[in-house]
Amino acid sequence: MSRSLQFLIVVVIAEFVVIICLLTQRLQVRVVPGIQRKVSPLVANRLYGGLEYETPETNFDALIKDFPRGVNFIPPGETNSILSKCAEAGREGYVRSLISNGADVELAVKEAELKHDEGAVQLIRRVQSEIRKEPPRE
Repeated sequence: MSRSLQFLIVVVIAEFVVIICLLTQRLQVRVVPGIQRKVSPLVANRLYGGLEYETPETNFDALIKDFPRGVNFIPPGETNSILSKCAEAGREGYVRSLISNGADVELAVKEAELKHDEGAVQLIRRVQSEIRKEPPRE
């Protein structure tokens, strides 16, 4: 027999032994209910990324135009809306853009009130009243 044929036979036998060992072991798979993967809000909603990385207001407006459903979308694992977070951070331009694009003001106010953040509540209410007073854009 040639050396390459002998080598091939040794490899096949070794693979066979490994496969038999794996098949004969008792493998148990446990499924544990209730474990959830937390998805980063920065991935699930680009607007959270815009706030996190302090995107300029014009770019934040562009993010809203590209991802309009993100205005009211709260990612799994996140407890506050993007409007509430922007108000907490004092980002008036972001708050204005979000409210102008249909963000849920009442939800954000409730979230800020739960955190006892009167500054955020006042910012949201002030910007909302200013937007209502603005003449319609043509």
